Amino acid sequence: MKKTRILEKIELLIPGFRGYKQKELRREDDKLLRTRICEELKNIKKDFEYMEDGIENIDELKECEDVIQQIQKLIDKIEHADYGYAGFFDRVHIDEEELDKIYEHDEKILSKIEEIKEREDSKNVLKNLRFIEKEFEKREKLTAGE
Repeated sequence: MKKTRILEKIELLIPGFRGYKQKELRREDDKLLRTRICEELKNIKKDFEYMEDGIENIDELKECEDVIQQIQKLIDKIEHADYGYAGFFDRVHIDEEELDKIYEHDEKILSKIEEIKEREDSKNVLKNLRFIEKEFEKREKLTAGE
């Protein structure tokens, strides 16, 4: 039941996402997910760039610049990561437990992005960006078979 809810949530957020079930479409699903994550991060970055123009306090400006820099670093990392490792994406059958773990990482990343969009407090955003980066790294290890 939990897996179904997580998968449904991901499918609602990412049109065309099929859940890595069909071998020939796994890389495409992976690309859809990463593209969506990067689009959302780029929108958040634009919001901070817009806010940056109106900031006069030097400390607040530095925090805002740190957020923008961290977002770009994360976008670059996600955009330039390999799309689909052979170990995970070429297998005919994937263990349901393994699939559940990947869905959980995907859902955590997407949820944190939604959280960032709801509040634009620099300190919380930086914390959430670090969380997203760690979840993405865990997800990459899973798909690489580590």
